Amino acid sequence: MNQIACRGEVRVALPPDAAIELFTPEGERRWVSGWDPRYPAADDTVFLTPGTTWVTVERGARTRRYARVTPGVQAGTDFLAEWEREIAACV
Repeated sequence: MNQIACRGEVRVALPPDAAIELFTPEGERRWVSGWDPRYPAADDTVFLTPGTTWVTVERGARTRRYARVTPGVQAGTDFLAEWEREIAACV
C-alpha cells in the first residue's frame, strides 16, 4: 500500500472556532457543491463520498484530521487555493 502525506494551509476569514466547522463532514455542505457525505456507522468517524472513504483520525477544538482513501487518485495540495476561493464565497 502506498501512503502520501500532504500538508497545507487554507486561510478563512472567520474566527478559528467558526472556521473549523467548515471542515467537518456536515460543514462542507455550505461550500462544496454536491457534497453529500454518507455515514455507514452511527457517528461521523467514518464517512463516504463518491469514490472516497474518509476516517476521522483527530478531532480537537481547533483541529480536524482525516485519512482519505481514494483509489487511483494522487494526493496533493493544488486544491487548497480553490478551497480558499469557495469558502470565501460562502462566508
